[in-house]
Amino acid sequence: MAIAEVDQALARLDADHGEIAANLAELQDDPAVRFLGVMSYRRAYELLHSAPCDLAAATRAVSEYQRAITEKTA
Repeated sequence: MAIAEVDQALARLDADHGEIAANLAELQDDPAVRFLGVMSYRRAYELLHSAPCDLAAATRAVSEYQRAITEKTA
């Protein structure tokens, strides 16, 4: 893999990490979150702030958390 390709891949991963972190921050401020335990949120947070970050697992954790909020508040 060329250096430019590695740089592009790292830039994509960094952008994904930032997007997932922003989604979590938005969810944290949502009043609906109070109806749920913080276990799925904690899991996503831990995955995002681990090194190395497993973006696929973090994305799944955020999606599960969002789904739980939607189901609880529907």
